[in-house]
Amino acid sequence: MSKIKEKKFKLLILAILILLIGISSYFYFNRKTNVPMLSADLLPEVEEATDRAVAVKAQEIADANYFTLSINPVIEFERAEDEGNIGIINPQRMLILSQ
Repeated sequence: MSKIKEKKFKLLILAILILLIGISSYFYFNRKTNVPMLSADLLPEVEEATDRAVAVKAQEIADANYFTLSINPVIEFERAEDEGNIGIINPQRMLILSQ
């Protein structure tokens, strides 16, 4: 090869490498990371914003929204073909009403 062809070949290789570096760095720096979404209710005070504090607060909110339903064991039917009543009992509500 002559010196001119050899120089053009090196420039072509250099241009391809620069293009590959540019493309790969574009995709590397434009990656989107998944950011966990938190409700404002879950955020503790600023000085306590650790994963543990957020988990404890989330558990408190989940426990506050927990309730239990029970089926009333007494089922009333006048006859086997008729519709009957099956009651659903909310034990916490029943405790509040009975007090």
